Amino acid sequence: MNLIKNSTYALLLLSLSTLVSCQNDEEAVNPETGIIGSWRLNSGEYTFNNLSPRDYFVQIFNQANLTPTDTQIDQAVAAFEQSLENFGDGTVFEFQEGGNFISRGPDGTGTATWEIRGNNQLIITEGISTLDFIISSLNDSELRLLVEDEETVDLSDIGLSATEPVTIGLTLIFSKQ
Repeated sequence: MNLIKNSTYALLLLSLSTLVSCQNDEEAVNPETGIIGSWRLNSGEYTFNNLSPRDYFVQIFNQANLTPTDTQIDQAVAAFEQSLENFGDGTVFEFQEGGNFISRGPDGTGTATWEIRGNNQLIITEGISTLDFIISSLNDSELRLLVEDEETVDLSDIGLSATEPVTIGLTLIFSKQ
């Protein structure tokens, strides 16, 4: 009987340790140390007022009391997705200890400095230019950087005669090298 209890207990401990070790691979890490290293840009995702492009355009059509076809929505979304076609083009961000930053991509190599403010704000500074990102997630294998901008969108491209203030978000998705 003790052998069965001990075997069951050993199996339970082994299962828990395996589960914990798998979870640790995807746990968030401290941004100031976890970001150090090289990160390859894989893809990007747009949001509009925190909605997916499809959901945003459906909302816009509904506000205008229009019932869009799937083709109309697809055309509206396609305009933004085309701008993401070249993501994953080999661009690499390298965050070095001491705050040095190097970007390598098809357009060349650039250097700057980086710093973390608070828990999730990443500031990259090159001369007088500053890029302000939100670290939306960071673990041992993936980095997601969000940049947001307030814009006025001209909706005439999708057949509406209006403009709309919108917060456009672009999440850059990197994998650790």
